[in-house]
Amino acid sequence: MSLCTAVYRGRSMNRLLRFFGIAFIFTTIIPSLVMLYGLTRQPQIPKHSVLRITLDGPLPELARPTLQSLVSQRMHHSLRQVTQSIRAAAHDKRIVGMVLEIRTAGLGLAQISELRDAVGEFRGSDKFNLAYLQSAGEDGIYALATAASQVALSPAAEINLTGLRAEVPFLKDTFARLKVRPYTEQRYEFKNYANTFTQDGFTPEHLTALKGVMDDLQQTMVTMIAGGRGLGDDEARSAVAGAPWSAEAALQHKLVDRLAYWDEIRDEAEKLTGRHDPFVDLDTYAAQLSHKGGIDVAYIVGSGQIDMGDSGKSPVETKDSMGAETLMQAFREAREDGAKAVVFRVDTPGGSALASDLIRREVELTRKAGIPMVISMGNVAASGGYMVSTDADHIVVEPGTITGSIGVLAASFPLREALQHFTGLRFGVYESLPHPGSINGLDPPTEADRQRIGRSVDQVYHAFVSRVADSRHKTYEEVHAIAKGRIWSGTQAVKLG
Repeated sequence: MSLCTAVYRGRSMNRLLRFFGIAFIFTTIIPSLVMLYGLTRQPQIPKHSVLRITLDGPLPELARPTLQSLVSQRMHHSLRQVTQSIRAAAHDKRIVGMVLEIRTAGLGLAQISELRDAVGEFRGSDKFNLAYLQSAGEDGIYALATAASQVALSPAAEINLTGLRAEVPFLKDTFARLKVRPYTEQRYEFKNYANTFTQDGFTPEHLTALKGVMDDLQQTMVTMIAGGRGLGDDEARSAVAGAPWSAEAALQHKLVDRLAYWDEIRDEAEKLTGRHDPFVDLDTYAAQLSHKGGIDVAYIVGSGQIDMGDSGKSPVETKDSMGAETLMQAFREAREDGAKAVVFRVDTPGGSALASDLIRREVELTRKAGIPMVISMGNVAASGGYMVSTDADHIVVEPGTITGSIGVLAASFPLREALQHFTGLRFGVYESLPHPGSINGLDPPTEADRQRIGRSVDQVYHAFVSRVADSRHKTYEEVHAIAKGRIWSGTQAVKLG
């Protein structure tokens, strides 16, 4: 290859790299900077505005940029941002009304309760407020809508109230066919997560706990609907049992106030304000709230399965993780920064017992530093989620919160037999000690292993129950009687103390 050819190819490669570099700047960096500018500049809210909040998916406890939000240049808002915006708008003289457009919620019952409380505060301001439903295919959407003064439904839609349903898979026979024999140690009979793998149906304890919680959550939903629509409990139950309701039938049975298309709602808002397009969206309104400082209360969010290490969710992941290291650092910073109080939002089904105890210790240290500690439980704050809450001054739940599960579970799924049977895979093994004290993932535990695991599980359970007893001013026996791994609704948990 000649020198001229090499130089030519080098120049071609440089041009190609410059082209892709410029393309990257225009397609990625500049749009991101534009989005960042839009999020950081102080927005202006005109007088006689109507706040429009559109709910078309789940509301995370902690809003993080995602790949979708970066591409669409629209932020995903947290539940707290939405409720704060609604409450602020209730007292904002620039805001004369609110339209809550609910498309598909995907919200837990505890989140619905919190949104309803915020909408109720706005409703108390005597400003125009309306919930607009294109359809209502789940109970939660309709229950949320009933918090508004008026409920409008699209004329071609229907309200399909179904009640609550749980369908639990049981894989005992499946694992048997796969030559996998799960081993579990659970404390105690209500710690039923592993039942999915070890049973072929509900145990009496599993069904008792599930029925107790679901019946209570259903009653909470009925109470929401009854209170919002001015119905008795029996009427609200009949509304659920009689579904689906066509738009006309829903209007006739007073489940909605009127039937309307979106353009009619828009025209009404314009007539109310005397302005063309008077709506202020949540992105704009929440952004101007974020510029207000002077908050002395630290708000720390723990969401997702509890693990060691850092919390996180990459732009392409769908689930949060609740990392002990991240939470510990957050509490330390709150103490160092002189927070006047800390609200710890907990939304987790549990996870690592060690990580849970490390987070709990930071809660304890914060309280002992003289800083009031309040736990706010979300949709689920169970098992490790309850452990991290035990040393707070106060625990606050919603009626629809699922909590408890004060228990311990250890499980293994030996794979050697399955791998050998289906793939012919074999392993050679050498152990430096006859009993190395660690359990591998290939073989079922020996009897000695089972005894060792059992002792460990007993110790963790005893420590867990003892901490709960100390924090709730009860005896060990009193807590053990309502623990045993059983879940409870928020309403039930308050009654149990």
